[in-house]
Amino acid sequence: MRPRARTPCVVAAAAIFGVALVPLFAHPAAGGPEPVAEGSTADNAQRKAAWAPDGALYVTYVQEQAGVAHVFVKVTRDAGASWTALPRLSQAEAFRPCVAVDSAGRLYVAWSEFVGSVRQVFTARWDGGQEWRDREQVSFTPGYSGFPALGVDAEDRVHLVWYGFDGETYRVHYRHRGAEGPWSDTTVVSGGVADANSPAVAVGPDGSVHVAFFASVRGTSEVWYLHGGPGGWDPPERVSAAGQQALRPSVAVFPAGAPAVAFVEAGGGAPQVVASERGPGGAWSPAQALSDPAEGGDNPSLALGADGEGAVFFEVPSGGLRVRALRGGQWEDLRPLGPPGAARWPSASWAMSPTNAAARPTFVVWTEGSAGADHRLAFAVTPAFAAAAPGPMGGAPAPLAPALAALALTGLLLAAAYAAARRPPAPREPPR
Repeated sequence: MRPRARTPCVVAAAAIFGVALVPLFAHPAAGGPEPVAEGSTADNAQRKAAWAPDGALYVTYVQEQAGVAHVFVKVTRDAGASWTALPRLSQAEAFRPCVAVDSAGRLYVAWSEFVGSVRQVFTARWDGGQEWRDREQVSFTPGYSGFPALGVDAEDRVHLVWYGFDGETYRVHYRHRGAEGPWSDTTVVSGGVADANSPAVAVGPDGSVHVAFFASVRGTSEVWYLHGGPGGWDPPERVSAAGQQALRPSVAVFPAGAPAVAFVEAGGGAPQVVASERGPGGAWSPAQALSDPAEGGDNPSLALGADGEGAVFFEVPSGGLRVRALRGGQWEDLRPLGPPGAARWPSASWAMSPTNAAARPTFVVWTEGSAGADHRLAFAVTPAFAAAAPGPMGGAPAPLAPALAALALTGLLLAAAYAAARRPPAPREPPR
């Protein structure tokens, strides 16, 4: 990811419905009652979708039942033509779930749920049976714990981070477990950086864990990075420029092991989506502007494939989504993702490792709906960066590309258009 001069981005004039550089095939994610909660796919630090090795795709979201928000998961084995809803996960009011899948196809979900008057982090596992396994509370802070993020390494170790109030300030916490073992003891990994918020996680090809978060430093939010794992953690590194308002990071790792972080810079004019990569010597590159300076951007979700290949998906304050692809280490022109309208919280699919990610197209899920109206899930399956030809989906006789073409021919593209105002990000994300 080579830094380039901050020049205005050119937005494609036409929507990319199956024929342009980033093909788009989208429709509301069926398989359960609509509508979904307004923040159904929040937060951008968490991955809401994950491919399984057999081609199944899991999506997690929030939906209200009897006026109470609960966490759910849907699964598709035919590229989104049909969806099956799994049993409800949460028992009390719950928010902000995330997913990850290991090499055996075991699905892990983490979320925040009320325990009395305090929210704590819970996890559960789905092995393909009739019910969830290992559903348990994993955080026990004296105050709020939330915004969990999950990763799995090549040895099927599950890595979990979240931020929680320890009685003094908010800090990033970490636990890990094997496929059949218990969770490890909790480790506080953001030592030295107070008021740490919204950690995002990615696992490198060597099994090391990469975390990005934002923290309030003398009244200014800055994006920070952590590297470590079960063996210990390196000291935190600042990613954003000192004194520059920065928040909402999304982290991913290239196959060669270099992490990259997309985040939001705010504090003057429209908020902007930028990205930075960690070099071999440990220095972070200057932030590369990815959004249109006049339009702005928020809530980025970063996906990486082969070295120098990837994409960032984000929303714009005026409503709608954008995507910018990275090819050969250079960022291409900015393009719209889906029809214009009130779309928020895009989340790009998570995969077990960068190598695995390059073998699948990128799946992006988001929440659509205007203020005061019903909301629904929508998605796109897009080869946003160079990828190997995918195999059949879940035993289907046709490979993915023809299956998606069939979806387009049967008119499964989104046609709804909405308009909604967007507010610039606050200096600090409020706990939910």
